[in-house]
Formats: sequence, structure tokens, C-alpha cells
Amino acid sequence: MELGGCRLWQTQGQWRRRMVVCQTEQFARLKSALWGLTRKRVPPNFPPAREPNCGVSAQAESWHEVAGHPLGQRRLQSSELIAKKPVVTVSSLRSQAHSAQNGQANATTLMRSIESANRRGRGSQTQTMQNETTGGDEFKPMGAKHGVPRFLPLALGLWLVAGVTRFWIAPQMTQLPADYTEETSYVARGRYRDTPDGAWEKFDLVVRRVDQTLVASTDHAIIQGDTHWTTNTGEVTYESAGIYGVDPRTRTNLSGYGNVQRTGQFLFPPHVRRATYRLWDPFYSGARTATFSHAATLQGLPVYVFNCHVNALDDTPAYAFLRDVPERYRAYSTGTGKAWVEQVSGIVIDFEDTGKSYFGAATGKPAADFYFWSARYTPQTKSAQIQRARSARLRLLTLENWLPSALLLAGLGTLALGLRRRESRRAMPPNPPSTGVLPSPCI
Repeated sequence: MELGGCRLWQTQGQWRRRMVVCQTEQFARLKSALWGLTRKRVPPNFPPAREPNCGVSAQAESWHEVAGHPLGQRRLQSSELIAKKPVVTVSSLRSQAHSAQNGQANATTLMRSIESANRRGRGSQTQTMQNETTGGDEFKPMGAKHGVPRFLPLALGLWLVAGVTRFWIAPQMTQLPADYTEETSYVARGRYRDTPDGAWEKFDLVVRRVDQTLVASTDHAIIQGDTHWTTNTGEVTYESAGIYGVDPRTRTNLSGYGNVQRTGQFLFPPHVRRATYRLWDPFYSGARTATFSHAATLQGLPVYVFNCHVNALDDTPAYAFLRDVPERYRAYSTGTGKAWVEQVSGIVIDFEDTGKSYFGAATGKPAADFYFWSARYTPQTKSAQIQRARSARLRLLTLENWLPSALLLAGLGTLALGLRRRESRRAMPPNPPSTGVLPSPCI
């Protein structure tokens, strides 16, 4: 763009005005008029023609040289500045007057052009400072809306999903299913008689325990539990049955829901602890104690081994089919056993039990033994329990640990990557706005 023979160059996005004084007819006429008014002769070739000087302030040069400023006059030798008085004639006066009028008009036009350029320059500098302060269009965050970077909601969303998974979905998955049903079988042998003075009989036993949910809700489940000990011929040697009210989360017996007021655990809870538990399940008609013994590994699964024992349990309801029970005697049981419990799911993957039952008085004093037994999970039951424990363990570890941890790390990675890309974009030089002006040849 040219203003009065001067060029304004805009380079590299900086609104800097560089005015280059060129040897044109307009400046020649202006200088001639100014020197004529001061009765000084304009030296030929003043100022000397030159290429645009981009290293010096063009504004200072133009005013010093054009207006006859002393700084501009110092460039000239004193011999060139001082000239003899020309011969004054009418024609010369008319020429000087005409030149002065043209010079004043050209000076007025030049001043207006320079003032307009100054106003545009100040506005451009203000815009440039704002762009440099805010980073320009190139420094806006990726996909920013109202100043919120896009990666921040994404990271917060991943963290929110991690929290929901860990503290809401995982506890829901640890509950007993509404259609919970479990059947376990045992290999057992026994020695049995039905009266205090009867003959002993030895035989293999068929032991089967069945748990089945009748009614389920969010805070309790009504479960029917039965355990039947029979001979190969179908003769019943022991029978325990009842209705249990169970907390689906903790597997504890709830008072007020079963046919008997029970306490303790119906099943081992998830994330079983190294502690002592009170068990009251259908394997016995009453409660027994399970004490932590040691940690072990069974079929590749980490387990806790619990020693179970019951002493002088009043087992009369389980032997109510005998002739002398409960009219003449009461039945008591004493037993010991072991339970291998998977640590995360709380599923018993192996179990064994040995014990005896005897007739006794109401005071608990023994009268005669009538039943000895030993029992353990069948290979089929043990294999099925191991598969259930593996599946439950994997599901719980995924929902409680692995998936929330992965989501948390993904959120942190998203946040770090977004901040890094944002900083890298800020470090890049901004692109200058397009003005349609060609770059300066001095660059």
C-alpha cells in the first residue's frame, strides 16, 4: 500500500509501520516549495535516490529531510547548503509562488495520509497485543466452549465411571442372586444304630445339601435349606431342614425371617477375613464355630482354611425320626471339620467333616453313642465349586480393582495429554492474519 509515495510494510504478524522515502516527483515538488519559501536553492538530487532503508526509522528520516529539520540539514555539506542569492525576477517569483501552493497542498495531503496510517497502526498494535496476550486463535484450547477444554470433561467422565463401577456396580454384583440355588454332594461313610443297645451297622452314605431361594428383595432373601443323609437303600440317618432369612450382601442370618431365631453366617461372606465365624447352616441343625487356621493354595486358587467344630450340640430336631427321640432321650452331636474358602468370593471349594452323635439326658449327660460319620465333597462337587469360585473371583476383581484402576489411569492420561498438547500449541508462534499485503523485500 502506498501513501504519498511512502510504503507501509506489514511482516510476520506484527503491525509495525515502516515508511520508506522514495525519490518521487511529489517529494521533489514539496522539497522545492519548502526550499523556495526559505529562499534556499534545492540542491540537485536531494535527497539522493536510494533503496528503501528498513533498518532506520522511516518516520524520523522523512520528517528530518522533508521539513528541513536541522538533523536532516546536517547531512549536507555547508558548501552545498549555502548558495548565492538567485536573481529575483517576476517569472521566478510567480514560479516560487506556484510551487509554494502546490507544496502546501501536497504537504496537507501527506499529513492526512500519515495521520490515517498512524490511527490504523495504533489499532493494529492494540489487536496484536491482545492476540499475543490471549495467544490468538491458535492458542484457544482444543474444542474450547466457554473456556472449558474438551479433554477436561472427558477425564472427569472417566473418573466418574470408575467411582460408579467401584462403589455401586461392584457391591451389586457381590449380592446373592435373586434366583440363588446351590447343591452340594458328599462322599460319606457311617456306623449307625437306632437304639442305645442296638447292633452297629456300617454302610456308605449318600449326603446331599440343597439351598434354594424362595423370596428375594434388596435387603433380605428367604432361603430353604435341606441336608439329607441316607443309606444306599434310602434309609434316613440324619435330616436337617429349615427356612433361613439371609442378608444378600453379608450372608448373615437375619432374625425374624426364618422358622428359628438364628444368628451368625449362613454362608461365608465375600472378602472373607482371617477371623472366627459363627456358622448356622443346614449342615447341622444348630450353630457351629469356624476358626481361621492358615492360608493355602488349592487348584491355583488362594484359600483360607478354617477349622470347624461343634461340641455337645442339641441335635434333637435332626433325629426326631428315631423311636426314643425326644420322648426318652435327647440327641447331641460333636464334630470337627475343615473348610477351604476362596478368599475373594467366599465360596467353599472343599469341605470335610467327622463326628459322632449320642443319646443323652436333658442335662446333656451322655447315655450311649449311636452314630459315627465322616464326609467330604465329591470330586464333581469340588470341581464345580472351584469353577464357581474362579468365575466369581474374576468378576469381583475386575469390577472392584482392575476396571476402576484402568478408568482412573485413562482419565489421568487424558488430562496429561490434553495439557501437553495445549502447552505445545501455546509454544508455537501465532499465524499472522491475512491482510493481502505482500511481505517486505527487506526481510
